[in-house]
Amino acid sequence: MKKKMLESLYGFVYADSLATGCWGERSSLLLAGLDSFSYLSAYSLMKNLDRAWRHGAYTCKDQPCDFDPVLVKALEGFERGVHPMECGMRGRIHNSPSALMRAWPLSIYALKVFNLKRDQEEAEVFVRRYISTSHAHETSLWLASLYSRLLWDLLEKPKTKPLLEALKELEGFEGAGEDLVELMKDSLKALIRAESFEEALKLAGSNRDVQVIVGSLASLIFQDRPEDFYHIYKLKEIRGLALGAWLSIR
Repeated sequence: MKKKMLESLYGFVYADSLATGCWGERSSLLLAGLDSFSYLSAYSLMKNLDRAWRHGAYTCKDQPCDFDPVLVKALEGFERGVHPMECGMRGRIHNSPSALMRAWPLSIYALKVFNLKRDQEEAEVFVRRYISTSHAHETSLWLASLYSRLLWDLLEKPKTKPLLEALKELEGFEGAGEDLVELMKDSLKALIRAESFEEALKLAGSNRDVQVIVGSLASLIFQDRPEDFYHIYKLKEIRGLALGAWLSIR
């Protein structure tokens, strides 16, 4: 399972690097989350995100992150002293892709802490609780749960059935956050149509948010890898942080 976790992480970061050769704030969200595992709390999660935003921690070039406005508003509240569990933006317009990116590390933590065959609902509540420190609208929380379920299913066994079921669930959506729902639908359609990791990324198109979601899941489904897959910038540091986080979970 540890090896699969790393492959999913690498797939995410590799996809985040396609446009410029250096990964960006999407990957920083994952790394900031992973680095909170040894003392996981709402405060530690927000503190690490604040360090990335203000000081360039967990970044490719050690420069402050350009997070999306929803996450920035939550972090501004955190800096003013608002309790982390009260920082999440709840409005209909406050749905953004960073909610999904934040779900990846929380899903990995839940994978080790919970018996998913018995307590999956409890694990989803856990993920949603900590996502709500920045994104508290029901659409963001629902999609974070859906992404978590896909990660758990594919980490256990690569198969297309969960993708088809998730897409069917998304097709019936009505409400706020439609753009975020479409982003996830585009990601699933690329994965369902693809026959290889590289084809999945091609089908993902040029949307970086779609690319990273596809990369994180395609690396669990397909065995092929691009020649430069393991040439990710700061790979050694990323691997060390991820393994340290994995081992720190009790």
